[in-house]
Amino acid sequence: MICDIIISNQLDIFAITETWLHSETNNVAIVEILNTLPDFTVFHIPRPDKKGGGTALFVRTSFNITKNQTPTFISFEHIDITPTYKNFNFRLVVIYRPQPSTKNKLTTAKFFIEFARLTENLKNCNSPLPITGDFNFHLDNNDKADAGNFLDFLS
Repeated sequence: MICDIIISNQLDIFAITETWLHSETNNVAIVEILNTLPDFTVFHIPRPDKKGGGTALFVRTSFNITKNQTPTFISFEHIDITPTYKNFNFRLVVIYRPQPSTKNKLTTAKFFIEFARLTENLKNCNSPLPITGDFNFHLDNNDKADAGNFLDFLS
């Protein structure tokens, strides 16, 4: 399915959240994808010791990729790279924020604190900066205070 989406839409970069891939057990899936897409490379951050989660970026090899150093966070997973093609570059951040629960002990308050730290780290970026992913806020529901707080933060 991933290969189909990339090929049929002629994509150069494809971001995925909730990959459910583990570094030890699912490398075969990534190898199979890259066998079908030999002109791509993958950047994958699995969720260690837990089910679900994970982020991945499939990037065409014509891009020169720099991995950016950002802190590790507890309330979300992320990949931070700078793709460069000829004279153009941009910084790309892909985020997956698991839904808070009593089981994972994550809170929205912790996410806002950590996301603020990330954006503070990114504030001196002088190139275009798309931030994408799954933040698990239901922005279509105006009754949710967390969603409104997230939109306020972004603005």
